[in-house]
Parts: sequence; structure tokens; C-alpha cells
Amino acid sequence: MNPKPRHRAPGAGLILAALIGLGGCASEPLSQASPSRGAFLARRVCAQCHAVGGQPFSPVQGAPRFGDFGRLHPGQTLDEILARGLISPHRPMPTFSASSQNIADLAAYVSGVN
Repeated sequence: MNPKPRHRAPGAGLILAALIGLGGCASEPLSQASPSRGAFLARRVCAQCHAVGGQPFSPVQGAPRFGDFGRLHPGQTLDEILARGLISPHRPMPTFSASSQNIADLAAYVSGVN
């Protein structure tokens, strides 16, 4: 009897490895947020589903454009929006392990896209 296959987003293992690899050690101090690191992460990981860099449409229907995050979540900081989106499981977003540095870097990048 074959076990029931687990459904994962395409490339989810690579995405997780990229997030962990870019995050550094948990004991390292948080460095200044870097829009360039955030852009790299966005292009490498997030662009599979989300419109990044001013693209007009997301590749996955229903995935918000990076430039729309602030409008869709008024009253929240980009760090809060990204942390909730990356860490809290919700469909169709795969569950990730993102460091505080990854989130700060993505927020620094997204703030320039808005």
C-alpha cells in the first residue's frame, strides 16, 4: 500500500533552503534591513507566485502584488504583513521558515515598490 502523497508547492524545498540560507544564524544580531537582499529574495523565492518589481500581474491568481500589500492590510507595517504571510500557514501560501532578517529585508524592498 502506497502512502498518500503530500502536496507541496513546486520548488518548496528550494524556497525553504533559500530562506534559511539567507537568514544566517538565529544568534547573530539583526543587521540593517537591505532592499537589495530583499529584492534578491523576492525574485528568487516570492516571484514564483507574486508580482514583484512593479509587474502588473502575479503569476498565481489570487497572490497579491508586492506593491499592493500596504493597501490590502491598512494599519499594519510591512514587517507585520510579511511576517504573518510567511510564518502563519494559510492557503494557498506554502508554510516557510523565514528569519527576522529575511522579513526586514523583504519589507525594505517592498517599501520601495509601493
